[in-house]
Amino acid sequence: MMEYRKRLTRKLWRYKTLKGCSVCGYSKHGLALDFAHIDPTQKSHYMYKNGPVGSGMGVLVSRIPKYGTTLHKERMKELKDEIRKCKILCKNCHVIETYENKEMHKGHELHEQRKGIKKETQLTLEGFFV
Repeated sequence: MMEYRKRLTRKLWRYKTLKGCSVCGYSKHGLALDFAHIDPTQKSHYMYKNGPVGSGMGVLVSRIPKYGTTLHKERMKELKDEIRKCKILCKNCHVIETYENKEMHKGHELHEQRKGIKKETQLTLEGFFV
């Protein structure tokens, strides 16, 4: 099973190197390239294993079970759907873009949006428990 995930990860690296960074063009190694969400609010909630900071596609890859099962097909579809929401950026360009679009500063707010929690509801609950 672990071998399958490693092969899938290497295929994703290959895909990223073929595309290259959409800002600077870097394409030397897939590990140095990220799937960057075009609209950060559309990130799958499965990617938030560690809270508001994204854990990357690795979380989705780790959810894929044995090849040939119905669940495998569903999870592969989830992965492909998530990739379609992204562009490829090198690590440097990704950090700069995240900083400039304030996603880095609004991480918790975006995390709540992705979970479907509205800010008004959150304020009401906070007022209730004071």
